[in-house]
Amino acid sequence: MVKKTVFQSLEDILLLAGLPLLIPVIYSFILGETAWMPMLLSVLVLVLPGFPRFGVLMYSRASEKIKTFFSNPSVMVSWKFQSLFELDFLDSMRKKEGLAQSEAIAIAAICWLIVPIVTTIPYWALGFPLTDGLFDSFSGWTATGLSTIDNPELLPFGFVLFRSFTLWIGGAGIILFALLVMGPPGSEKLLMAEGREGMAIGFRNTVKIIWVIYLFLTLLGILLFLLTGLGLFNSVNITMAAIATGGFLPTSLLVFSFEQKIVFILVMAAGATSFTMFWELGGKKKLETVMRNTEFKMMLFLIALFSFFLVLTSRDILIDAAFDVTAAISGAGFVIRDLSVFSDLAKYVLLLMMVSGGCSGSTTGALKLWRSFVLAKTILNRVKAPFMPKGAVQVVKVNGKVLNATHTEESGTFVFLYIFLLIAAAGAIMATGYSAIDSLFVVASAMGNVGLTTFSLFQAPLSTKWILILMMYLGRIEILPSLVMMNYLLRR
Repeated sequence: MVKKTVFQSLEDILLLAGLPLLIPVIYSFILGETAWMPMLLSVLVLVLPGFPRFGVLMYSRASEKIKTFFSNPSVMVSWKFQSLFELDFLDSMRKKEGLAQSEAIAIAAICWLIVPIVTTIPYWALGFPLTDGLFDSFSGWTATGLSTIDNPELLPFGFVLFRSFTLWIGGAGIILFALLVMGPPGSEKLLMAEGREGMAIGFRNTVKIIWVIYLFLTLLGILLFLLTGLGLFNSVNITMAAIATGGFLPTSLLVFSFEQKIVFILVMAAGATSFTMFWELGGKKKLETVMRNTEFKMMLFLIALFSFFLVLTSRDILIDAAFDVTAAISGAGFVIRDLSVFSDLAKYVLLLMMVSGGCSGSTTGALKLWRSFVLAKTILNRVKAPFMPKGAVQVVKVNGKVLNATHTEESGTFVFLYIFLLIAAAGAIMATGYSAIDSLFVVASAMGNVGLTTFSLFQAPLSTKWILILMMYLGRIEILPSLVMMNYLLRR
């Protein structure tokens, strides 16, 4: 039997996912569009299950503050308004620390199914077919950016912003949702499994710091785009997609200048950089923080190396090559030119970058460079083992930290499952008539939550779209949680 706290956890996450979507709903209403109604309906479906309990908690907290004020007004001097929401809600979340890890992971996997399905309502209301609506909704929440919509400029402005918000929330969600649902014990295990550890400042402070960094980078990106002459609406939507390493563009009609492409590259790279490194950059040893981060240095090296490689082999323009490589490795996946005309070698390079991914602890997807380092060093240790003195102990170190056998085992398991599913799904898409390189390319894009594609998804067969929906979902929750979810449900 499913525990009551499991349902409460589901309600809490749906509430958190739905509330920010009121912003594009209000924007659409102000513009006089009709799209706000189905958008609001999807928000209500997400919010209402958990709202009564949340309302009771808020009322209880507000009553307590009012009583405290009348009994001792001096305490209000040190009280901040944000504590009305923050302490009460997070305290209710903290009670879920008693959840088993299997329950917490299953909750996260279920939420990543429910939320995209519910927010498909506006797509259907606007006339999109069932499969296409589900495809773009899953693409948004998983921060992938693949789309069946070839002309997004024809969409209502409010709905364009709605799509960008799904990217922005989904980009941070894989980190924050797990933290909020599981509490410190479970979240540490899940984050370490994907190559990221909780910060030393504690669970609640970690959540705050991540959101502060995410908001700061978003606002900075908007400002930089505005300085290049891009309009406010496009700057907001593009930055939300870029920092979340998604790939939705608000319009297909824009031709970006050199300066705007530079900003694109900077924001995409920032989205693929560990939040922990940004936090450590605020400390005293700023340069040392960057220099000891192996992942970050490797990401910059790969961007530079393969950008020049594309210039030399394809006679490409450097800025365009750097844009495409950064879009691939970061998982941002913005398509600003026709990739179908690329040579197979150029597609192969971008495919490698999409499988590689950026830094752990960021909004990027795919394997992540952390796992590549773990496996490479594990293999190197195996090669060196016969030549080591008897009784010698070999360790795997990444970013100066010694990893135990559990880390290497989890990394190896994930990489095996990832490559296996990549090849299997590509084979299924090849059966629908696409070439091997194009099939591998689009599956790598979907699984890595990237967004690049070499063919029109609007014209793709239904079977191809459903395969890619599944790959986007599995890639976002990192495969294993889906198996945990199925095992958990079958045991109930």
